[in-house]
Order: sequence, then C-alpha cells, then structure tokens
Amino acid sequence: MKADEGAITRLIKVYPKSYRTERGAEIVATLLESSSRSRGRLGALDVLDVLVHGMEVRLGLTSERFAGRIVGAAAIPGLIVAAGLSAFLLVTAIWPPHQDVPLALRSGPFATCGPVVYAVWIGGLAGSLLWPVRRRPIASICVLSTLVAIPIGILFFASTNWVMMCVLASFGLPGALAPSASRSSQRSLSQIGSGVALFVGVWWLGGVIGRPGQGFIDPSAQWVSVPRLGTSLSWIIGISFLATCVLLILRRTTAAGALVVLTAPWLFVAAAYRRNENGSIGLDVVLLGIMFVWLFATWLADFRQPEKSVLRLG
Repeated sequence: MKADEGAITRLIKVYPKSYRTERGAEIVATLLESSSRSRGRLGALDVLDVLVHGMEVRLGLTSERFAGRIVGAAAIPGLIVAAGLSAFLLVTAIWPPHQDVPLALRSGPFATCGPVVYAVWIGGLAGSLLWPVRRRPIASICVLSTLVAIPIGILFFASTNWVMMCVLASFGLPGALAPSASRSSQRSLSQIGSGVALFVGVWWLGGVIGRPGQGFIDPSAQWVSVPRLGTSLSWIIGISFLATCVLLILRRTTAAGALVVLTAPWLFVAAAYRRNENGSIGLDVVLLGIMFVWLFATWLADFRQPEKSVLRLG
C-alpha cells in the first residue's frame, strides 16, 4: 500500500470517529515513520495491524474494556478445557459420530484427520503457555483447524459431529479474540488453576450424571457426545449460573464475565439436545439466556464510556 497521508487517513477510518479524533494524528505519524523505512510503502503486516486493532476498538476488545478483559481472562482456561478434551479424544481415538458410520471412520472428521486436530489443540495450549505474546495467532490456528475439519469430515463421509466440534472451537475462541497476553506469572497461574478446575468439574459432571458408580473413574468416550452431555447440561449450566452470581456479589465482574463466556459453548449442546429429544426450552437455556443478557448489558454500558486504550502499533 502506498503510504501517503491521504491513503493512511482513509485506512484509519476503521477506527471509531471518537478514537480518530483523539489518536488519529498519532497513528498517521507512526505509520508514515514506518513507511519511510520501506521505500514509502506500508507493509501488509502494518495494514493488517491497523485493521485488526481498529476492529478491536470498535468491538471493545481492548485490554481497557470489559469485553477485552473478560475474553483475556477466559483465554487460557478455555484453551485448557479444549486441550483436555482433545487429549481425552486423542487417547481414546474416537469422536462419537453418527451410529451408522463404520467403526473404521470413528476417529473424528476422518481416520487420518481427527487425531491431527486434537494434537493441534494440545500443542496450542503448550505454545500459548510458553509464548504468551503469541497466544492469539496460536489460538486462531486451533480454531480454524477445527472448523476446517468439519467440511473435510463431510467430504470423506465421516459424519462429523459438528456440534461437538463447534463446542471445541468455541472454547478456543476467547484466546483468538483476546488482547495481547499479559506476562504476569501470577495471573497466568490463576488462569491455569481456573482452567483445570473448570475442566475437572465438567469432566466429573459429564461422566457421573446418568452413570452412577463410574464417571470419574471409568469415563466413557460417550462422555463427549451430545446425548451424554445433554443429560448433564442442567447441572453444568446451573452450577455456572450460581458461581456467576457469587462472583457478582463479590464484585468480581471480570471473572463473572469470563465464566459466562466459558459457559456459552454449551449452548450448541443445549440446542442439539433439545432438538433431538423434541423437547421444549428448559431451565438450562433460560439460565443461559439470563447470563447472556447480563453480559450484553454490561458490555453495552462499558462500551458507551470514553475509550481509554493506548496506541499499539509496530
């Protein structure tokens, strides 16, 4: 892109008007200085950085905003849940497909593809913990690889369980949307502990409910199926709802918002389970709805406040 002042002025229109008024001159000066080192042209990464950051500001996904803080707090716990689920599936070498699918194809989207997807998530968690500043691109790769696996599975007649694949991708989405990772080891340890606790809780509830005497000791591969989780969904969402209320009482708004974000993936299971069982809207869906309404209202109230983020280019 040719880096004259007019072109840069048009480029930064991706930012809200209020932000351009406050920071526009600084952004233009920064980009002009950057282009002077590359023969008067902006590199593709500079343009992409402006576009991505502009959309972050428009959506309130900066570290100073409520939305940015909650997806940042949910990033590592979400990756831990996704990686833990993937590790279980990699070991058992099965993702519950439709019953009419031959046993030889019951390894996720395809016998040669499913284990690769699971390995990507496990590697993605490791990479995010080792290189926190690279968390966003790593999480994005995990999410995209899972979504791409859905049409691959359909192409190769593996009857991909798209509901559970979307659940897996949704747990990684906060990591892909979150602002740049903090280097604080204390915060990382807190997020790791929260992620492990969340995974163990869902593992136990998903395995024990409806399977007395087994669950945690002998979890079946069907633990990650829509029918199995569907019977446990009221417990999972109910406990999440109560925990959210407790966090709000303790004024831990960011933690409460992160918990709601990490509960959202179960909406896919709830919708599929209700449809398969020909059931009406249950209490779990109502509780999810209340949590989402609070999350949206809080995001909107915060979004109406003046933007306080600082410029992050280069």
